[in-house]
Amino acid sequence: MHCADEFVDEAPDFLGECPLFRENLERIVAETEPVRRVAEHWSAIEDRLTTIEEAARRVGARGGGVLIW
Repeated sequence: MHCADEFVDEAPDFLGECPLFRENLERIVAETEPVRRVAEHWSAIEDRLTTIEEAARRVGARGGGVLIW
């Protein structure tokens, strides 16, 4: 098990990888089994990704990190 402090230096790298998720949202949506329409599923994933990115920026500015599981 990792302590969240071990991932502090990975926040900038993670933020750099977030655009890959955005660029591949069509594939992600197509390859998962949503319980909603495709547009709703797409929007939900995009909203969650935005929340994660915003959190990573906030804690990164304070020298912290984000642990996502």
